[in-house]
This record gives sequence, structure tokens and C-alpha cells, in this order.
Amino acid sequence: MGEDGSREAVSVVRPMPAFDPHNESWFSVIGPDGEELPYKGPYVSWAAIKEDQKVSLWPGEFAGRTMEVNLLFDFARPGEYRVRWHHGWDGAGLVSNEVGIEVVPARGTE
Repeated sequence: MGEDGSREAVSVVRPMPAFDPHNESWFSVIGPDGEELPYKGPYVSWAAIKEDQKVSLWPGEFAGRTMEVNLLFDFARPGEYRVRWHHGWDGAGLVSNEVGIEVVPARGTE
């Protein structure tokens, strides 16, 4: 049974690449200075979603994808960064938990 008490599967789009401005899927990264970092990765656009691009998830199941966020944003400055994943259409969507990443200077560079 799902956390909301549901017992039925839902269909969701399979996890896609890092940034899709048309499907409104993106990472947001806040840098050590409190400002949002600009995205520097590739932009990916998709055609209309087909049924074979969806996956059914039953309560308690999840779909995931590993992303190398360091290829998408510049983490060169030492300090704490805050990362979130956003996905949704027309303002109704999902936002991940915030993940904190601490970047320290390389040895011998302090």
C-alpha cells in the first residue's frame, strides 16, 4: 500500500536526461553565496510522450536515474551548495528533497 493509502499503479514518464525545458524537468543549485547557479549542460527537447516511454509504479516502488550534476553546474568555488530536482507541468509538479554538497579546497590550495 502506498503512503497515501492507494493500492493502484500510476503511470509516469521514465526518468529522462538532465534538463528538458519543454517538459519542465530541471535541477536547481544554490551556490555558497546564496545565488542560483546557471545551468551549463546540454538542453534536451522531446517529442510528444509515447506509451512505451512510460513505466507503471505500484505503491512503494520508485524510478530513478543517476546524474552527474557536476557536469551541469560549476562547483569550482569552495563552500556549501544546495541541489534540488524539479519536475512538472503548469506549476503542478514534484520537487525533491534538498541535498547539501560541501566543496572543500584541494589540498595545498588553501
